[in-house]
Amino acid sequence: MKDVVLRSPTDDDAGKLKALWSAVFSSVGMDSFFNILYDKELCSTVFRGNELCAMAYLVPTGELTCAGETLRAAMIYAVATVPEHRGKGYGKAVVDELSHQAHSLGFPVVVLAPSDDSLFSYYLNNNLFSEWFYIDELIYPREVISALLRAKAACNEFSDAGLRLEEISAFQYSKLRTSLLSGHTYIKQSDSIIEYQNRLCNEVGGGFYRFGDSCAIVEISDDSSVCVKEFLPQSDSAPTIYRQHYVYDMITAIAEKYPADTYIVRTPASRETGSEITNRLTRRFGMIKADKRSSPGIVHGELLPWYGLALD
Repeated sequence: MKDVVLRSPTDDDAGKLKALWSAVFSSVGMDSFFNILYDKELCSTVFRGNELCAMAYLVPTGELTCAGETLRAAMIYAVATVPEHRGKGYGKAVVDELSHQAHSLGFPVVVLAPSDDSLFSYYLNNNLFSEWFYIDELIYPREVISALLRAKAACNEFSDAGLRLEEISAFQYSKLRTSLLSGHTYIKQSDSIIEYQNRLCNEVGGGFYRFGDSCAIVEISDDSSVCVKEFLPQSDSAPTIYRQHYVYDMITAIAEKYPADTYIVRTPASRETGSEITNRLTRRFGMIKADKRSSPGIVHGELLPWYGLALD
């Protein structure tokens, strides 16, 4: 239709962008995003006349470290289409536009984390992105946490009594994160991304934590659950049985600070952080579109690639 236009937003469109954000995602994180990460030149929209139909944002996210290469990466974020305009290709149009824009701006790697598992097929079928990032997702119901707390109280032989859950700054977290992920395939998040995540934690509850040599980002959900959005355990060199009990100690420490019905923990795939009492699922998490002219060396590392902060 002639009145349907794909374009960058103007200053006057800011209210419409925020209204669609609130309708699709709620207002959580919205003001922080527009204050820290928003750039109207890195936003693609579809308008039908004066009506905003769809939007998506391109956010420089840091560097992808992979197979000895370090490549600038950008993330496509907050893809949203007004419900009555879904199925018309508007979402594909804004994502495709931003992908091409990212490559033209010198970002050889573009990533995104689909908000729903069904969207993986959508992006794959439209040749927009490839599956690439994976996570281990560990689910701890309250009854499992309670059992762990009882076991911890009865016998602490695998625990280090000197360890405690310590809240740390965004800067400290970023430094520890880089150390723990050294040698793996992952995205080294920019300072802006870390600061945005910090604002999200401040808004919903939670924070950046250290437990010995491990670290975690905790967010409180509105459905009586706690999401540990990124859990990076200590060195893989420790004996498996010790690592498992070390993980249990950290999870129970988080549970003692943040009582909830369910704890959802995301950690890099293939790390041994679960056991028979944990509902552990290795699943796809993020996707990639690489400009093969400038990033021919993109391959899987020794671990399945770690996306980290999807800011969901």
